[in-house]
Amino acid sequence: MKVLAIIPARGGSKGIPQKNLISLAGKPLLGWSIETAKKTQLVDYITVSTDDEQIAVCARNFGANVVMRPSDLAGDQIASELALLHALNELDVKDNIRPEITVFLQCTSPLTIPEDIDGTIELIRSGQYDSAFSASPFHGFIWREENHSSVIGINHDHSKREMRQNIGKQFLENGAVYAIKTNALLSSGYRFTGRVGLYETPSERNLEIDEQEDLELAELIMSSRLYNERQSGEKLFPQWSKTKLVVTDFDGVLTNNTVFISETGEELVQCNRGDGWGVKVLEKEKVDVVCISTETNLVVKKRCEKMGIECHFGQSDKLACLKKLLATKKVDSKNCLYIGNDTNDEKCLNFAGIAVVPDDAVPEVKIQADFQTKAGGGKGVIREIASLIVKAKNE
Repeated sequence: MKVLAIIPARGGSKGIPQKNLISLAGKPLLGWSIETAKKTQLVDYITVSTDDEQIAVCARNFGANVVMRPSDLAGDQIASELALLHALNELDVKDNIRPEITVFLQCTSPLTIPEDIDGTIELIRSGQYDSAFSASPFHGFIWREENHSSVIGINHDHSKREMRQNIGKQFLENGAVYAIKTNALLSSGYRFTGRVGLYETPSERNLEIDEQEDLELAELIMSSRLYNERQSGEKLFPQWSKTKLVVTDFDGVLTNNTVFISETGEELVQCNRGDGWGVKVLEKEKVDVVCISTETNLVVKKRCEKMGIECHFGQSDKLACLKKLLATKKVDSKNCLYIGNDTNDEKCLNFAGIAVVPDDAVPEVKIQADFQTKAGGGKGVIREIASLIVKAKNE
């Protein structure tokens, strides 16, 4: 069943100006949503619906398709379903994309993980439900104001305090993931339709960014999560196993970023023979390796020839080169692993499905990474990555 994820991201925001582009742990909120969708097993297409050109540029840089919607569908009183319906129509007419399942993701829920999206989709794929959403167990007592004078209990009898376990199991909709059979969405115009399923997520991922305080809390949680994830490549195994293309920078990845100059002006660099063997290992797994570098020195070409990998050197726009490369090789960006060490790799790291940096990468790009190798540049980065990919494919 073809699955389309739509991320509505309008330009206007009252609580936090340009909220969808605000930085969280080094990436815009929108970027986190796109990357999470790319890491799923079940999403086939990712589209951002927006009225804002800056948001459109950001979405494309992170590898998502963009549908521009008119301003009359971008107000703060406009139902999100209208943006979904507009996007579905545009994709149908212009790109001949007709998904069987539509997933609605909100970039104000940055703590969502790929398993939350896949789990919600699976409820629809099971055939038991027409729509589904993510929610967490809720054990609180809810009150509502009556006539501005007193309050009454909503989910409990306030005249008699019941034990929480006697109230029955309740859930709090977290606003992160919704999945709907596309035909049901088109006919009803609403995200909840037919038989509704619920995918249970833990309460620690229940955080929506509405105010500055929410953003500050999310920054603490996300920074801690990223630190833990970068210590173990095993958490990326589901995605490592689907890698079809490894693209690497040259200086600072295949070298230790040091250059030696001879008395005649010839430049020499230090590389690691283990990377050559890593390329051979990846070849056996049918994983292609390509180098993209801004460096114009022929040493780049000569080293790549020695390793037996395709080389694109002297590239001033590395992202454009990467996009062209993926199109030529017919590889989806989510199945591409990019390795970079400096700020000129930032856009490529964001665009690729897996972003990897060496141990000695600059701090600005370390925060962009999904994984940080134990090896530094020129010390066997490709060899380390090859071992992880092979292990993931075997498992």
